[in-house]
Amino acid sequence: MNTAATSTDPAAGDLAGRRVALARAYGSPVPFNGGEALRLLGRRGHVHPRDAFAFLYADRWACAAWQAATAIWHGVPALGTYLLETGQVVGVYDLRPALAEFGAAATDPALADQWEPTCRRGGRRRGAGG
Repeated sequence: MNTAATSTDPAAGDLAGRRVALARAYGSPVPFNGGEALRLLGRRGHVHPRDAFAFLYADRWACAAWQAATAIWHGVPALGTYLLETGQVVGVYDLRPALAEFGAAATDPALADQWEPTCRRGGRRRGAGG
């Protein structure tokens, strides 16, 4: 029997099969507002929501399994977790190490949650259509 597609072990089998197995075992994560998640952790003053992402998990076991898998599969570390009164858990991930690896600066945490970077104007590339 091929257990690669049914194992919840993050190191087993192909990525698609592992995701399916985790979803079957723990449910699929639901995207959660990054700014709100950082505030729940008390980290909003230190990390901008553009440099983190968050998901809502059914319980702490689901969160732990998905966070371990995300660290192994994508190299994205967990910044923290927050247990809600409902028993659900918010898991927050830190993109800053990946940004640094590519030479990109982290976003200033003092900027508003909705802040978007501005692009240079008038910079249409040569040969670009339209």
